[in-house]
This record gives sequence, structure tokens and C-alpha cells, in this order.
Amino acid sequence: MTGSVGQIGTELVSALRARYGVNNVVASDIKAPPKEVPEGPFVWADVMNYDVMARVILENRIDSVVRLASLLSAIGVSQHSQDTVRACAPLRTQFNCCAEAASYDCARF
Repeated sequence: MTGSVGQIGTELVSALRARYGVNNVVASDIKAPPKEVPEGPFVWADVMNYDVMARVILENRIDSVVRLASLLSAIGVSQHSQDTVRACAPLRTQFNCCAEAASYDCARF
């Protein structure tokens, strides 16, 4: 899961790990995880870097990608101007993540 350190990602990682097992959900973000993130694998990954995404998918044998990188929560939106919100969700992040996932036959969400 990309963007796993954000408000939505943190909650979703916990829910998915409870359902599928701690070691079956790989969390990733460009920020270090907070201490309250549940145990389990975490990798640093910049979704704007195609090579990094390829490495993460291959090294972790990922078969599904949940892309939350660059999505802002209600709190994030309320703290930023509209210009900042638009700048935080570049199309390139979605393209790199989805293109890389597709090239390895991963499901994409």
C-alpha cells in the first residue's frame, strides 16, 4: 500500500493486516511510519520513481497495489489551500504506480 502513513493509510493498513495477516500487507510511504503503526513490513517508496516501485513490487512479491499516495484526508484538505491540494496529487504518481503494478500483473485499487 502506498501512502500508508497518512490518516487513511494508517487505518487501512491495520484493517488489512487484521484480515490478511501482519506479514501479508506491505506498507510504504515517503515518510517514516509513526510509532503507532502496527507491526509488519514497511518499505520506503517514492511512487514518482518508476524504478523504486519496480524494486518494491519484485522484492516483496506483491500481487495487489492499493494506491493512497497523494490522496489527502479531510484533515489534510482543511489545512491546505486549493493550490496546495492540487499540487499534492500529480497525475505522475498515479501513472507510475499503476503502470508498474500492471507490468507485474498486480491487481490495482
